[in-house]
Amino acid sequence: MRLAEWFYSIQGEGVTAGVPSLFIRFAGCNFMCGGFKGALVGKENDGKQVTWWCDTEPVWKAGRNITTQALMEEIKEAYPDLLWWLRQRKAHIIFTGGEPLLPQNMEAIIEIDQWLKRARIDAYYEVETNASIAEDYGFFHQVNASPKLANSGMPRALRQNENAIDRIIDHPNGWFKFVVNTEDDIKEIETEWVKELEIPEDRIILMPGVDKLVDLQRTSQFAAEKAIERGWRFTTRLQIVCWDATTGV
Repeated sequence: MRLAEWFYSIQGEGVTAGVPSLFIRFAGCNFMCGGFKGALVGKENDGKQVTWWCDTEPVWKAGRNITTQALMEEIKEAYPDLLWWLRQRKAHIIFTGGEPLLPQNMEAIIEIDQWLKRARIDAYYEVETNASIAEDYGFFHQVNASPKLANSGMPRALRQNENAIDRIIDHPNGWFKFVVNTEDDIKEIETEWVKELEIPEDRIILMPGVDKLVDLQRTSQFAAEKAIERGWRFTTRLQIVCWDATTGV
């Protein structure tokens, strides 16, 4: 597998925020939100302003080749009790990226699952995806889909895969988390995702589009107020609350 990084922390976002989690981040992505090093931020995309860029770009563009066995040995050495916690589902495994559903990354996920099953560990799997790949989401216990809006800089034809969206809707624990900063973002969710693609409104989560603690309160207030107005959910970003802009935590 091509591994960008792994780390043990807490889930910082969404419906399982606060749960201790082993993050396995794969290299590679089919998107480049905000452009290379944020080159698209401030420009227009689909008639709307690009307002953010991928804060993990330097991480998922790097990486190293490693076998499943070597990865699990690293994890066991660093956290001797973690496999036990995974077995008890006191901790989750979160597959992320980049995009973890790229074919080569899905192959690695299957290998990790096989290794854990041999160790008699039936772990709880979350996957964090940009919702553009129509994969067998039923493999995962929880789908944290983060469809991209026009504010990402990605063209709509790339961002919206109706087949993938339908599969996530059909998943009993599939969620749609949107990064928002402006009223235009909210209107886009209502028109292009709720009305046109029929995303269930009780599965929508709004998250502030921010990667630094100094901006978190302002952007969180906006997202929270819009969630309250519409009966949607809101999530903060606990990793920023705890560690600011540091990655790998």
